[in-house]
Amino acid sequence: MTSFTIVMNAEYIGNKAFVVALMFGRDGQQHDAIIRPYESLTDISMIAIEYLRNFDTVYVETSSTEVYEALHQTARVLVTLKHRSDTEVTRSYVRQYEKVLVGLYDIELPEAKKLPPLRGWRKWLYRFALKITRGFDVNGI
Repeated sequence: MTSFTIVMNAEYIGNKAFVVALMFGRDGQQHDAIIRPYESLTDISMIAIEYLRNFDTVYVETSSTEVYEALHQTARVLVTLKHRSDTEVTRSYVRQYEKVLVGLYDIELPEAKKLPPLRGWRKWLYRFALKITRGFDVNGI
């Protein structure tokens, strides 16, 4: 049977928790993707069990302690704890569908804080830096 690797993490939008599972084949191509809200660790393990219906063993890579805790004692699931940069693909996948998920699950996002206006010396420094960079563009440097 063909071997697949699943990159699975717990991601948050606002205060809502989602489990994101992306399945990759040996060729590195993405074959499946799941974004699902979860309430408990059993919800996370159920996603891995769904994949077990089709495969003998499921290989899971995660940087999320919630996912690792839910799957490390599940039979036929080999889970590996990775660095966050190795599983960044789940974060970018959630960001790609963030507007859809916010509308679908009625998530309240915190308001973005407006930055205070720049002080006089910072404005001058900013304009000076722009003039220098424009000079480089004109001179071809």
